[in-house]
Amino acid sequence: MKLAASTSTGELGSHRNEVSSGKLGCAPRPALLSLSRAERSDLERLAQHHPTGLARRAQLILARTDGYTLKTIGRRFGVHPDTVRRWLVRYGSRGLAGLRHGNLGKSRNLVFDTPIREEIRRRANTDPTVLGEPFSSWSLIKLRDHLMRREVVHTISHESLRQILRTDPPQRYWRMPRGG
Repeated sequence: MKLAASTSTGELGSHRNEVSSGKLGCAPRPALLSLSRAERSDLERLAQHHPTGLARRAQLILARTDGYTLKTIGRRFGVHPDTVRRWLVRYGSRGLAGLRHGNLGKSRNLVFDTPIREEIRRRANTDPTVLGEPFSSWSLIKLRDHLMRREVVHTISHESLRQILRTDPPQRYWRMPRGG
């Protein structure tokens, strides 16, 4: 795989110079990729016969080698151009292994024991002002921040909170969704 810069401009199908702009604060832009036949064949095989995430990332790399801009690729795949850039950089540095998701095989799921879950539910059903907070209704983010500040938990995601509270939804002191 070789990086190649081109000088013509355009949006679809034409090459555009994506070499680093040299401006402070700007991330380097990946140059166009030039693949060997074997590399292209491997990517095409991944794009057609592998799980969705891996196939999409292979298609993203192939689109870049075909000359599409980061913005165009992002629009086509429904991701931000920075995401396109990140996968191109990973592929450029690690090849096909760089297209596998970084968390593959590493579970970060934390298991909270029953007393911790009960304490989370108790606080979720308590007026935040009683617990010393300057607001009168909870959101998942506010509850998460409160639990970590008060050292009920070391860390917890708002999605984990949502799952814990789903089994016994709080009735009061919660910001209601619009229209509800």
